[in-house]
Amino acid sequence: MSMDKQSVINFIPNESMETTIQRFNADGTVSYLYSGRSLKKGTYRLIVDYNKYIIQSIEGSGNDSCVGYAKIGVGLRIVANINALKNNIDISSLVALGAAAARGEVSGSVGYEVVGIESKEITAVIPINSEITSSINQVFLQAIGVVKGKIYDSSTRLYPQVIAIKHTGCDLKTITKNLIGQYGASN
Repeated sequence: MSMDKQSVINFIPNESMETTIQRFNADGTVSYLYSGRSLKKGTYRLIVDYNKYIIQSIEGSGNDSCVGYAKIGVGLRIVANINALKNNIDISSLVALGAAAARGEVSGSVGYEVVGIESKEITAVIPINSEITSSINQVFLQAIGVVKGKIYDSSTRLYPQVIAIKHTGCDLKTITKNLIGQYGASN
């Protein structure tokens, strides 16, 4: 996007913070949990997303009539890959995960993705991928705060990207073509 900084900020007026918990099943499938407690020993993934974004409707016509929407913006994703070493462990947040690590109930690794944001300060404050520890919540919660503040900093450059796409059952190629077509037609 070749817009000035304020235009980019105005383009992405919404903010969200979401947590997703995935369970990796023995048969190779993935389940999504609504509760933070692991049901049994096993492998899980905790994803914490902070996004500043806009929702863009996607329309099509004729054979490409697939519709949906795209979430376009910038943000930070924290991903913890967790091995639950016992049953009924709370993994609903970074705070709960840090507490479980302190009790020796989990092992695993944690990493991050900065999406559409270029800032030396953000790069400096976010740790390299590491093991899950009792202090993980402090480090990454601080990183979320830095990202939220640096989005508005004059030295930070923003490059909104497609973060998510939801559609009405068509193939990804068609919905992507429709989204790109909308932006191509507006130039």
